[in-house]
Amino acid sequence: MPLTAEQKRRKKVSQEMKKLPLKTLEDYKAFNEKARSMGMPVKPAPDDLHEHIKVKFLRRDGMTHPVSLKFRNEFIDFEKKVYHGKVYELPKLVVKQYQELGIPKYRQHKNAVTGESETVFSHKDPRFAFQIVLDD
Repeated sequence: MPLTAEQKRRKKVSQEMKKLPLKTLEDYKAFNEKARSMGMPVKPAPDDLHEHIKVKFLRRDGMTHPVSLKFRNEFIDFEKKVYHGKVYELPKLVVKQYQELGIPKYRQHKNAVTGESETVFSHKDPRFAFQIVLDD
């Protein structure tokens, strides 16, 4: 069965996109924008293209086992094993994501009018901490 005009156009565009140089974050963003519009899979940029920050990794639960940091979305594909108390250069995007992880804590709240109590969200107890390390 012969290809329709639309299928031929998509095939030609996908072949052209495969030839595009992907060297900067802007290249990846442009490629992914075009790929989404064509219904093609996106390509996350390697983590070395993202802005990094030097941090000391700390586990708040007291465990000394290594943690495998994995983070992937349309902007980044990152995986690294980190140890408590060690200094690493990590992408800011990954640090932000893992800082927001936490164990939810709840408390009892008593309604002043009805006297009934209910359980409400109080805060998150963070699992990991990242201390920024400044170079001299």
